[in-house]
Parts: sequence; C-alpha cells; structure tokens
Amino acid sequence: MKQDATHSTLERLAARLDKERMPYVLVGGMALGLHGYERMTRDVDILLTTDGLRAFEERCVGRGYVAKCPSERRAYLDAQTKVPVEILCTGEFPGDGRAKPVTIPNLGRFRVNLFYQRNRAGLVLRTIGTKTPTVPPVLDELKMNRKGKFKHILAFSLRCRQQI
Repeated sequence: MKQDATHSTLERLAARLDKERMPYVLVGGMALGLHGYERMTRDVDILLTTDGLRAFEERCVGRGYVAKCPSERRAYLDAQTKVPVEILCTGEFPGDGRAKPVTIPNLGRFRVNLFYQRNRAGLVLRTIGTKTPTVPPVLDELKMNRKGKFKHILAFSLRCRQQI
C-alpha cells in the first residue's frame, strides 16, 4: 500500500475498527483504488451501521479522531494526519435522508439499498425507468374520495377491470 497521509489514515482506521470489533466497509475513492481504478482522493470513506456509528462516536471520537465541524455528525479528522474520515450509514439516503432514487448522470436512475446481513455489508441497485408512467384517469376519482371508503374502492376496482 502507498505511504501517504491518506493511506496511513486508512491503515490506522481499519486497525482501530478491527480492534473495536466494528464491522465496516471501505467505500469511495480508496475502495476504487483497491479494485484497480486509481483516482485522486484526499479522504477515507467508510460505511457503518447506525450502531457502528454510535460505537465509533463513543470509542473513537476524542481518542484519535475529532469532529471536522461541531454540527457535522459524520465528518471527522484523523487527529494525527488531519485527513478527513467521512462516515456513511446503512439504511439511509444521501442528502436529506429521505427515500428517493439516486440519479447517476449519463447512466440512469437507481433505487439503492445498503444493508448489513450475516456479518457482511451488501448493496442492491435497482434501475428505475426514466419515463414516468401515465396513471389511468380513474385513479383521480379514487384520490378525490374521502379516505377511500370501501364502497368506492369496490366500485373503483370493478371499473378498473372493465378498462383492462
């Protein structure tokens, strides 16, 4: 492995997480480098479970890692090298944390699920079509009914069958 500040931070962080028995996944530019796709990066990105993030905050922050900014909960600095360490959490979505498709320019839209199962992290990407499907006009009528009462739903389903 290379011997610059970023790689030194990765080695120390991996050793610390292993010592603390915190499961993690290396992601971002450093992970790409390990797979043969060299790219310039100046930080270390890891994926933790929400429990792993809590454990990191309890056991590591203030003991080798400091908050990059007091209001940022997932951005830290290695106290020795000053290299940023960014933490992503499983089961959460980028940005505002709300469920939404992730768009990759010139490639498509995806539903992304990150999870931890059987002592391993996993990732599932599902492609989402770029065209929005049209909704039958009969759905507008159901939407307008208050609380979708049973008789309205029954009548709606009968009309749908007739349209199909």
